[in-house]
Amino acid sequence: MEIKKISPEEYAAFGKQFENWNFLNSTEMGTHFQNEPGWIVQYYGGFENGKLEAASMAVLRPLARIRKYARIPRGFLTDYSNLERVKSFTREFRKTLRSEGIMFAEMDPYIGLRQRDQDGHLIEGGWNHMDIVQNLQDAGFEYQPPVPGSQPGEPAFVSELDIQGKSMDQLMKEMDQQTRWSINRSRKMNLTLEPASTKEQLADFCKMMEHTGKRNGFDSPNAAYYESFLISHPGKAELILAYLEPVKLAASQDVLYQEAAKEMEQVEAKLKELPSSKKMIKRRKVLQEAMDLALSKKEEASKLKDEYGDKILLAGSLFVWNEREMVYLFSGAYDQFFKMHAPYAIHDRMIQKAIEMNLKVYNFYGIAGRFEKEEEGYSLFDFKRGFGCVPKELLGTFRLPVNDLEYSLYKKWKKM
Repeated sequence: MEIKKISPEEYAAFGKQFENWNFLNSTEMGTHFQNEPGWIVQYYGGFENGKLEAASMAVLRPLARIRKYARIPRGFLTDYSNLERVKSFTREFRKTLRSEGIMFAEMDPYIGLRQRDQDGHLIEGGWNHMDIVQNLQDAGFEYQPPVPGSQPGEPAFVSELDIQGKSMDQLMKEMDQQTRWSINRSRKMNLTLEPASTKEQLADFCKMMEHTGKRNGFDSPNAAYYESFLISHPGKAELILAYLEPVKLAASQDVLYQEAAKEMEQVEAKLKELPSSKKMIKRRKVLQEAMDLALSKKEEASKLKDEYGDKILLAGSLFVWNEREMVYLFSGAYDQFFKMHAPYAIHDRMIQKAIEMNLKVYNFYGIAGRFEKEEEGYSLFDFKRGFGCVPKELLGTFRLPVNDLEYSLYKKWKKM
């Protein structure tokens, strides 16, 4: 196999045929990576008899002052089941990286390791890709299996919602009762959803992400990162912000009140005819609760307007998509407004958008890979599971020594 540098366009056209074609190994992400100081992005192709059979993006990053290492976002693009091809591409690619002054290369292929059910349990007799792990080890990679828990870099476990050929109504029926209720409740809030389009909105989102990070224990990127990401993904990324406008909320509650009141008149008329009707008595109670809730929400809207103004930021989420899937990448929300169900309103809109785009997967992305109630990270998994998601355990991390002596010394130094 012969290794050559290829154009971003050639790399993308080749890569889109593979299931592990992901936003992280896209050329748009390559453009985003190039904005980081000292990072170099290059595209390589492996040719057999003049035909492109393997490709890789390599992000070359500084390491130990005078050396570099190569990050291969979400892995090679090739047929991993073909051992000879994997070995040949790895062998020749290693030579190329050595000439670039690389000490080692690392990747986390976007391929499932073992099949799990919706609750995270391994499925006996389900599919697995241990053969790919073995092929990469045979090609010279060191292997680190996926480890549950939060960790730097790309997540080892993700949560995917299969939307292929499904309507929103069908997906709603497959969600758990609480999630379905929250989406329906968010629809009654008459929230305003809009893409961020100004620096002020980016700054507001960053402030909210800092608030969310303090609550959940993570560090958020700065506004420059989000701006760079959106610029490098034209037409393939969107930052959606959810606002509450108290005037709109009050108006929507007026409508709900009037609808309930009109039906109440009909129920009262029925009860005059059939005063012992359990069905009508129960319906009257439900309608009265709806009317009371609408009045309460209208009063709350007035108080919110007095305290926060005419337009209140509740939540925001950054999405990115390709030809196969939409990915829910970053999200923040103010906890004092949780009862407005703004995150559910955002997902309601974006799932419908993904369906309209004929995508296969709505990817809720990273989870901790912990599936028991008492474990840290379970609540996030459970939130995403409520939408009907299934967890996906990815292959893990593979490291390829390029300069053996320097890499050996580097590992010893890291242990000190």
